[in-house]
Amino acid sequence: MERLPRLAAARRPCEHSPASEPHIGVARLQQGAGFHRQELGRRWTTDELLALSKSLPAKTAPGEAWEYNNGGYAVLGAIVEKLTGKPWYDAVQERISRPLGLSSIRYAVGADTAARYVPSGSGGQPVEGIDMSIAGAAGALVGNVGDMAKWANALHSGKVVRPDLYAEMIRPATLNSGKTFPYGFGLHLRRLLDKPMIEHGGSGRGIDTASAYLPDDKLFVAVFANANGLPTDSSDVMRRIAAAALGSPFPAFTEVPVDAGTIAPLLGRYGSGGQEVRFLRRKDDYFVAVGDDEVRVLAAGNDRFFSASSSLNWVQFIRGADGALSIQMNNASSARPRLHPRIGDLPAVAPVKAPAAVLRTYVGRYRTETLPVTVSVAADGDLIMQAEGQAPMPLRAVSETEFRTEDNRMRIVFHPEDGKTDRFTIHRGARELHGVRVSAD
Repeated sequence: MERLPRLAAARRPCEHSPASEPHIGVARLQQGAGFHRQELGRRWTTDELLALSKSLPAKTAPGEAWEYNNGGYAVLGAIVEKLTGKPWYDAVQERISRPLGLSSIRYAVGADTAARYVPSGSGGQPVEGIDMSIAGAAGALVGNVGDMAKWANALHSGKVVRPDLYAEMIRPATLNSGKTFPYGFGLHLRRLLDKPMIEHGGSGRGIDTASAYLPDDKLFVAVFANANGLPTDSSDVMRRIAAAALGSPFPAFTEVPVDAGTIAPLLGRYGSGGQEVRFLRRKDDYFVAVGDDEVRVLAAGNDRFFSASSSLNWVQFIRGADGALSIQMNNASSARPRLHPRIGDLPAVAPVKAPAAVLRTYVGRYRTETLPVTVSVAADGDLIMQAEGQAPMPLRAVSETEFRTEDNRMRIVFHPEDGKTDRFTIHRGARELHGVRVSAD
């Protein structure tokens, strides 16, 4: 196992810098004309997953861009099998799990695990008919948080790989241009309250996990959930636990009703140091925008607003002795809030309206990695997206091909090809969901 980072061919898959299609599992199977649901429930081999990965066209040459790519781990799993002469998961058991006493960490196929659920209406729907072998070396392992803590201690204390190889694991990926990306070998390199944080997580149908190690404090936190698509995801819970353990807990916010007339004087442009922040209202919702990124916020009272997607990020409006307004930006990565004074009113912006003829080309039913999705056009001309068993979501046009949900938590991009549109990508934070049209009605 220690030889793998020395292989030039293995470095790029570890760093996710061969930018092919990002997922080779459920979504890729659903793109095939011969897709059948039973394909998800059958046993998959490493060779089959490798062939599936190789069949995908590369978006860029290796090292030109960074994008998460499960296919890279199909390659790594194949390398392990070539070097050891046994299935990658047996090699993990023999070389890692047993020597470190990680009795719960094993191959997911046939393992006794918690039932998994996906959101459906006001409750949950059991996940059935998916064989975990389809995840391959990218995620077909199971375990508990106790063994994850043992694994983290072993990895970060030098019991798994030599110090020089560990340094490679936590070094940012360097692209061909010389630009770096904060991702090592399967590890996000982030910060929490100005402290370095080495993070890894994963999600899928009925799975949502997050874990992080803070080297300055030798603190490790892991959160496992047997459902995905929850209002609060595991990464937020993990950060709250870590911050509390560090003695700097994040405040807890609850949405409170606030009169629109009270909020109106806060709307405007704020900025300093070359950065501009806009606080705006759209219909009945409020947003904090920096550049093209908008975050829907909820009122917490006392001129405080927290992100609807993550209450770890919030803003507070502060009035100086002269009555001048400033916006204080608080986020989970930094312990030091940023203060931006008001610099002016919001400019008048005409709403983007995609042509009705274009919207009609998006209408239909789509398969995704999770639930079936229907796209339709409402009577008022707005595009509507609705996942099976969930409430419809009106979409706001940003361009003819890009849309956002009203709460701005998701960005939806349609991909027209040769005069028709059969695919879309949903972006939610760093995560993606891929839709493939199955019918036009």
